[in-house]
Amino acid sequence: MDIIFTVDLFNEGVDIPAVDTLLFVRPIEALTVFTQQIGRGLRLHPHKEKCVIIDLIGNYRNADIKLSLFDTQPNEGKPRNIQPTLPAFCEIDLDVNVIDLLKEMIRKRQPRREKLFQDYMDLKRDIGKRPTYLELHLKGAADSPHYRQEFNSYFGFLKWAEELTEREIEIFDRYENWFVEVEKTGRLKVIKWLFY
Repeated sequence: MDIIFTVDLFNEGVDIPAVDTLLFVRPIEALTVFTQQIGRGLRLHPHKEKCVIIDLIGNYRNADIKLSLFDTQPNEGKPRNIQPTLPAFCEIDLDVNVIDLLKEMIRKRQPRREKLFQDYMDLKRDIGKRPTYLELHLKGAADSPHYRQEFNSYFGFLKWAEELTEREIEIFDRYENWFVEVEKTGRLKVIKWLFY
């Protein structure tokens, strides 16, 4: 039996089809990284009948987001109760505590917003000030586009989180459509707006 231990290696661009077990022993915050990493074990191989994926990290705040990896229904940006869909002969075994946690998150109805808020507050504490959108993108635990998907814009999130001053709220309310448009518009188009 061959075993490989890595840190930040083989996340993407590596193809070892014979891999039949993945063991995660560190937090994986971003769903895209998690998807890439489990993909290392999902390659077909003539001598492989199954792939076992074990996530040992008690990273419970991400439980619902990781579960969304198995969701086949389009969510249209709205939070909902995810019903995982698995191919034939596949199964998910969850610890009883995780099942209870998922039920509690469904009951609260906004687990994604709570996680984004907690990730934001953790970053704010770490850097000692309200993070800019760039700081959130570069240093935040959650993928920055999740804020836009959930709140239409980063400033929409800041307003929801009561992180804006009264003056900032007034400006945001007046120009909300502009803020939303700028965040979803590509960089080159924004530069053209500024110079033409």
